[in-house]
Amino acid sequence: MLPQRILDGFARIPHDAFYDNDYYGEFNDILTKACFPDDAFSVHPYYLLPHAVNEFPTDPELIVPYVVKVNNQPIFFLEISRPSVLDGISGRVHADKHMRTIYRRLYDVTPTPRLHGVSVMGQRLAFYCLDKPRPV
Repeated sequence: MLPQRILDGFARIPHDAFYDNDYYGEFNDILTKACFPDDAFSVHPYYLLPHAVNEFPTDPELIVPYVVKVNNQPIFFLEISRPSVLDGISGRVHADKHMRTIYRRLYDVTPTPRLHGVSVMGQRLAFYCLDKPRPV
């Protein structure tokens, strides 16, 4: 069970929240204090840019709110959307396409045979994973 202060934080966010980042603080607490409290993990925003580009992205599709890394390599990511994304099929399709874009960008740099990701829409979660082919 999550600490009451985190649950209270979620309860204060309206269903029709205008910004995705209304949820960032609560999920940051969950990732850093509940899921990955060990010093081996780092949790931070991630920008899906080619390594040669040093500019901040202007396209929000290139920003992933949270990526968990070990030895500076991604092993898990969390994408956050407003709860209203669930209200229509087009929002759900867009969220799924965004998750697939993130997987394509992280596929070559993840050190693990399976990369896990979670799409958060308000307080609802959709779980994803991508397996790399195993050598024969």
